[in-house]
Amino acid sequence: MLNRKPYHTFRYLLIIMLLALFTSASFSQPYTANDPGSVPPYNGYYMYGINPGYYGNSWDNLALSNIAAGNTLVGVPGAGCKTFRLNIPEYFTNYFGLRFRPC
Repeated sequence: MLNRKPYHTFRYLLIIMLLALFTSASFSQPYTANDPGSVPPYNGYYMYGINPGYYGNSWDNLALSNIAAGNTLVGVPGAGCKTFRLNIPEYFTNYFGLRFRPC
């Protein structure tokens, strides 16, 4: 009796290779974000902002807000930021819960 295992292995390998070839070709995009007209322009209202919590322990929220938005009392002109997006760490939500809303 003939052993049909090599034939089945070759057939499965061929199917996998053809699927990989056609799926990679069908999911490729013909443009990039740098091509003009490929990304629609955003015409809505946009405000530059800052995300504190990334800068380590040497900067507190008051110092970051003075640098970002400016403070005439301390003589800092600011970077022109209009929003200040605070982070909510996991230990905070574990203690207060997800329904905590400071007002």
